[in-house]
Amino acid sequence: MNKYVEASKDLETFLAQYPSSYKERFKIGICYVKMAEKDKAEKVFLKLAEIDPSFKVYFPGEKFLDFFNVELRRKIAGNALEEASAFLNEITPATSKTLTDIKYADAFEKLETAWGFVVSYSKEDQVQIDSIRSKLYFVYPKLKDKPAIPEYVRRFAVQASSFVEEKNYNAAIELYQRAIMIVPYYPLAHFNIAMLYATTYNYKTAIEQMNSYLKLTPDAKDARAAQDKIYEWEVKVKN
Repeated sequence: MNKYVEASKDLETFLAQYPSSYKERFKIGICYVKMAEKDKAEKVFLKLAEIDPSFKVYFPGEKFLDFFNVELRRKIAGNALEEASAFLNEITPATSKTLTDIKYADAFEKLETAWGFVVSYSKEDQVQIDSIRSKLYFVYPKLKDKPAIPEYVRRFAVQASSFVEEKNYNAAIELYQRAIMIVPYYPLAHFNIAMLYATTYNYKTAIEQMNSYLKLTPDAKDARAAQDKIYEWEVKVKN
């Protein structure tokens, strides 16, 4: 209804009781932008960037306002996804190995851009998210040179390992989830969180995460052991 003042008041009341709600915090940021409350919008952005530091990479400086521009982000993510698909479609059996490697690298770069700008705001957005993730899982194993994991993501992984040592598995799972949210092609994070979900008896999700690990690293030395873990957990899901 474009009643941003009224909506922001309701959202402020909601967030006072549920401060960790990402979606409502994002919505209130949109309200502040529409209301020309730039300082308030920036505070919301910085709060969300604590959860996902990559926001500062894709929306640096004054561009933080674009973070709340849903239509712009959908357009950028959609265009990058189309460009990635075009690079992949150019690969044929006749394509040389060198050119194939370049095409996969170019496609991966576009998919990273798409992932950085994609927005989770509606059911339609989820379709786009799933498409980008699926293509990342396809391209990543084919890359000649694997991308380095950003330092801020490695930080989450190290902190998660520390919580595992303390047997604080829920805290560790939350940190690995944040790492995967930022870098969905992070194989070790998928493997570790799969083991943690199994430890907490969430075997269905453990299977999903281990399958992600195998998609990303089909030639891993422990692929056989990982697949056997899935078989082990499948029985426990059924029971």
